[in-house]
Amino acid sequence: MAMAAALSLVSCSSSVPMCGGYSEPRRLSDQDRQFFESNYRGEIALKPRRVATQVVAGLNYAFTCKAENGDKYQVVIYEPLPGQGNPEVSSVTKL
Repeated sequence: MAMAAALSLVSCSSSVPMCGGYSEPRRLSDQDRQFFESNYRGEIALKPRRVATQVVAGLNYAFTCKAENGDKYQVVIYEPLPGQGNPEVSSVTKL
């Protein structure tokens, strides 16, 4: 068991995202945009521009967004594993 854990740590290198860390931000797919629009119901109207993901016990989506006034925000939406509940906004942070 300890050997498997050690091997999984060794497999993380600087050429791949840090284990437990977010992926590199990327352009939104249509599916990403629909996911954001279906789950973000904030008081501030935001347009998502890029997204990074993090595998946890489910998936975190970190959307970089722009407000109408030009301010930038990060919206994190957590999507639990199937059968574990609905996606929910974890945080909205002004950048």
